[in-house]
Amino acid sequence: MTNNKGLSTIFRTGSRGLRAFPNGEGWLLLALIAEVTLFSMIAPQFLVWTNLIEVLRFSVELGLLSIALTPILITGGIDLSVGSALGLTTVVIGVAWSEYHLSVAGLVLVGLLCGSLCGVLNAFLIAWLRRPALIVTRNLHPVSRHC
Repeated sequence: MTNNKGLSTIFRTGSRGLRAFPNGEGWLLLALIAEVTLFSMIAPQFLVWTNLIEVLRFSVELGLLSIALTPILITGGIDLSVGSALGLTTVVIGVAWSEYHLSVAGLVLVGLLCGSLCGVLNAFLIAWLRRPALIVTRNLHPVSRHC
């Protein structure tokens, strides 16, 4: 008997037929490979080290936010305020830099303090006051009201 399941057999490993990507992540990997191949053919400067470093450099904020949000999403929660909290923290850091001429270490502390205060306020409203996370995180920060 032959197994004619197409590309899904690519993602099988071992003698028991266990899938390496049980939730369909293999299709995302194939889509990423196809996308990089297409962009490399269209723009020859796409797949060079300097461009890859720039993409990584501009993706740091999103990577850090996704690391922080992963446990929340795994446990069935939701937090819609991370974008507005990031925006608020960025503005506070910008003001602290331009108006108060803080050092880089001071700016890092101000940023951590501002982001932590946003998280503490979210946690207080959700955990201690038993408010729905979807409502709290959508309407909490003034920046998110204008989105």
